[in-house]
Amino acid sequence: MSHGHDYSDTEHCEFGHTFVDEDGPKYPREVEGEEIYSLSDLEEATDDTFLKPIMGDQWKKMKVKGSQGDGFGAILESIDTFDTDKDWEVSMVAEELFVSPQSELHGSYMQQRQQAEQRVKETMRSLSEQIKQKHMLEHDIRKLRSRAEAMEDQDDAVLKGDFVELVDSAGGGQGAAPGSLDFLRNNNIYPTIVSDFNEMDSVEDLEDDGVLGDLPENEKAILKKKFKMYEKWKDLYGSEVQRKLRELKGELRSTERSISETKNWLEPYIKDMVTINDMTAGDTDQTKGMNPQYISRGYSSMERHMTYIAYQPVKPENGNLVEAEDEDHATHFKVIYLHGVLVNIGNPSEPRQVGSETGVMMWHPAIVCRHVFERIFEPKIEEADKKVETLMEEYTGEFSPTDTDLKAARNAEDLAIRDLRKKVGEKLREKGELDENQQVPLEFSATIRRIEDGFESVESIAEDDSYGEPYLEALEEVLGTTFTGNGDGDDWEEPTKFQKKIKRFIGSTDDFDINSDAQYGEYSFELITDYYIDLKKGLGLYTMK
Repeated sequence: MSHGHDYSDTEHCEFGHTFVDEDGPKYPREVEGEEIYSLSDLEEATDDTFLKPIMGDQWKKMKVKGSQGDGFGAILESIDTFDTDKDWEVSMVAEELFVSPQSELHGSYMQQRQQAEQRVKETMRSLSEQIKQKHMLEHDIRKLRSRAEAMEDQDDAVLKGDFVELVDSAGGGQGAAPGSLDFLRNNNIYPTIVSDFNEMDSVEDLEDDGVLGDLPENEKAILKKKFKMYEKWKDLYGSEVQRKLRELKGELRSTERSISETKNWLEPYIKDMVTINDMTAGDTDQTKGMNPQYISRGYSSMERHMTYIAYQPVKPENGNLVEAEDEDHATHFKVIYLHGVLVNIGNPSEPRQVGSETGVMMWHPAIVCRHVFERIFEPKIEEADKKVETLMEEYTGEFSPTDTDLKAARNAEDLAIRDLRKKVGEKLREKGELDENQQVPLEFSATIRRIEDGFESVESIAEDDSYGEPYLEALEEVLGTTFTGNGDGDDWEEPTKFQKKIKRFIGSTDDFDINSDAQYGEYSFELITDYYIDLKKGLGLYTMK
């Protein structure tokens, strides 16, 4: 999900940081003014991973109460309509569940999690053995392939070496077998017999007028016998090596397929572990401060939160926002943050069993410029998409480097890690962060290596109590680059209302200039007439609210 820059290469826009109106809640105004620049800034400012603070109050709130399935069905229908009917992109960004310990469901969820964990452990043991087998097969194939190539090229130097080492010397335990060429050489009986054997092209070389004609007759007899054995072995070996190579390749292909299938089989159990760990968390980001009155210690109760981001790429045309051909051509995005809450309350006659069900659906619509979408909403979607993928990589031992910029910057400066550590120390002493004779800890080099290998991020330097922000700043100064933050974003100042009015009056605006109040009004009207009323009618609900 990457967007081009057909309209502007700048990362800032004077008119496009739009949510609702300028008198809206605190956090949307801070995003518009770029005090909150990215998803990480937002999470730090709100101490929350929930995007609701920047969306303001809900646009509409719908409650459906009834028997089991009614509330959940209403929530899913509300979400699915954007995907199936309106053809928007819809992504789940969070799902959390609190189950009271008194509920029979709680025991069921805990048992399901334990089963998932046990399956993951068992599968990982099998996967580990399969990976070891794969590596051994790859090693055997490499060795056999080189011998097959030597056979095809009639490379007698390689083949004779294999014969002396693997065939003639076999059966000798820790040493060469008695009577073998290696044994005769190593025991100084015939010190040159191996080199003499390697020099032979045929048994004719042992005749009196041959290249080895001056050797002792006893050694000639041995060499003649060994060379005939070598010729027979080479013929046999040549007929078998390709067959064996094909068999090994087939076995490797089967092992790789088994590894792939095992990983696919492992994924649903990993997902179970992720979801159930969140589900039993209780005091989640989304439930903080909600004070759910309906949760009673003596009753079975369950509260489930599902949040989605639905969006449509748009661009201005003749004063209106119209759907863009694709995301690359969008200047703005119509965004709706969908928040569904499902509540189950214990049956009064059977307090430990789940009874009635209530589903609450809340919509938080906004119009945001492409820059805000790329910095906040897109990372949130990708973060949710990668949650299980990241755990799969951790469990299966596969991972992608999280930071390659550091190694590239170090190589550009032609610095070894040891030299980089020294220069960071010099910079810290210049800044007064280290005493004159104080050195950067040797462990700093290990930290750099872990970052370059992808085990940690550059930000870990600032977060480490042993180093801190000054170390990261010194590293960036030494390498002449910025790994964190928003680059030159801190130097950008949002134009005042007066400046915007002047620029609009003289026609000096950027491609992201829209009449936010008018556009949001049309957006809201469109949602009511084209979505909300039809949704409630379809659910058999009143449409007055």
